[in-house]
Amino acid sequence: MSTLPGPTNGTSLFNTPQAGATKYEDQFLEQYKIYVDSSQKVSDRRISVNNYMLAINSSLLTLTGLLANLLEDRRSLTLLAVAGLLVSITWFFLLQSFKRLNAAKFDVIQELERHLPANMFEEEWRRLTTGPRRPYRAMSDLERMVPIVFLVFYPILAILLCNLPAAQGSKTQKIELQAPVQVEMKTPAALPAAQPMPSSTPPKPGKKHKRR
Repeated sequence: MSTLPGPTNGTSLFNTPQAGATKYEDQFLEQYKIYVDSSQKVSDRRISVNNYMLAINSSLLTLTGLLANLLEDRRSLTLLAVAGLLVSITWFFLLQSFKRLNAAKFDVIQELERHLPANMFEEEWRRLTTGPRRPYRAMSDLERMVPIVFLVFYPILAILLCNLPAAQGSKTQKIELQAPVQVEMKTPAALPAAQPMPSSTPPKPGKKHKRR
C-alpha cells in the first residue's frame, strides 16, 4: 500500500492520521470495504424499485383490460392511463437519482484505489469503455428505457380508450313496463291435519280378532 496522504487544501478526502495511530492502514481498508458494500446496497435498492414499479404498471394495465370489457363508457379508464403515466415519470426520475448516486460513489472508490496496491474498479471501467469491442452502454441507461416505453405507451392508450366504440357485450338489456304492475303476497292455505297411518303389521296366524 502506498503512503496515505493527509489533507492539502481542506477539501481532501483523507484525514491526517492521529498521533500514535498504528493501525491507520487497517482502518483505511476497513472503510474502503464498507464503502464498496454501500455501493452494492444502492444497486440492490435500484433493482427493488424496478421490480416494484414494474409490478404497479402491470397491475394498472391488467385492471384497464378487465374494466374495458365490462364498462360501456371507456373514457373513465383514461384516469388509469394518467396514473400509469405519473408512475412512469416517477420511475424515470428515481433511476436518474440512482445513476447520479452510483456515479458519485464510484468516483470516490476510484480515488481511494489510487492509494491501494490495485485500482480494480478504474481498470474495469477503462476496459469496458475502450477497445475494439462495441461501445459499452451502462446498465442504468438500459434500465431507463423501460419507463420511457411506458411513457410513450400510456398517452396512446388514453387516446384509444377515448375513441374506441363501446363494447357490444357490455350493453345491458332494458325492460320497459307500459302499465303499473301490482304485486300481491299471499300466504299459502292451511294444510289439513295429518291423518295417522294405518298399521301395516299383518295379524298373527291362528288368532282371530274379536270385536268388542
